[in-house]
Amino acid sequence: MYVVPTSGPEIDLCRVCQMMWFDIYEIDDLPRRAEGEIQAEQWKTELRRVQARRAAQRQFDQRMQDRRIHAIYGGFGGGWF
Repeated sequence: MYVVPTSGPEIDLCRVCQMMWFDIYEIDDLPRRAEGEIQAEQWKTELRRVQARRAAQRQFDQRMQDRRIHAIYGGFGGGWF
């Protein structure tokens, strides 16, 4: 076992599996996050998900539009025009 010093409590780290664990009294010494900070992080995560979904939808719409143009005009420069 390794003992990793930090600015807070020492962290116990397994040499084999790299798993960390805390003793009961060490958990009480860990810094607490404010509720607003946790909610802000959740909103950022949700915003990233929404942006990724919108980007994927835009890409899909563009592919479908390209296929329609290809079907109507017969491909790249080889159609009626």
